[in-house]
Amino acid sequence: MGNPPIPVFNLTLRYNGRTNVIFSDIEISEAFDPRQLTTPPPVKKFECIWDTGATNSVINNKVVTSLGLKPVGKAEVHTAGGKRTQDTFLVNIKLPGSVGFSGVRVTEADLEGPRDILLGMDIIGAGDFAITNQNGVTCVSFRVPSLTTIDFTAGRGHTQQGSPQRISGPVQGRNDPCYCGSGKKYKHCHGK
Repeated sequence: MGNPPIPVFNLTLRYNGRTNVIFSDIEISEAFDPRQLTTPPPVKKFECIWDTGATNSVINNKVVTSLGLKPVGKAEVHTAGGKRTQDTFLVNIKLPGSVGFSGVRVTEADLEGPRDILLGMDIIGAGDFAITNQNGVTCVSFRVPSLTTIDFTAGRGHTQQGSPQRISGPVQGRNDPCYCGSGKKYKHCHGK
């Protein structure tokens, strides 16, 4: 008898067109161990923005007040406007697709725009994350736990150290349709 399989949780977000903001619904509650509580604290739905440039996740005062969260500590926050000390809280986070995280330390801060939560690399970096833009649709895929390396350059002209090499393969003909999908001939598009 081997170990039981590790459960894998996936989610996919799709946006018409090329999006410059990744956002989704999110459910948050005060932190609790789901295996030990028969009556969990209230869970509320909010909107979040996914930010690969943020180290940790952030909530605004609306989330703190709505859930009645109590601070568990302080953190120094660095923003474009400088640095300051903010309260931290422990929460449980549930993303679409039943992707959940327990006991996440989040920091309270002012967030611009309509989103109440900023998901940082503490969450995004816990799994496999990819963004594609194909046929006018932006597709964001996220999987926890990480199962493999996603490397679009593996075996395609990069050395071990990551320095580019020349790739030999079929040459784009000047009268062929352009590889970018514009419908123009290569010579009138990217072949100039």
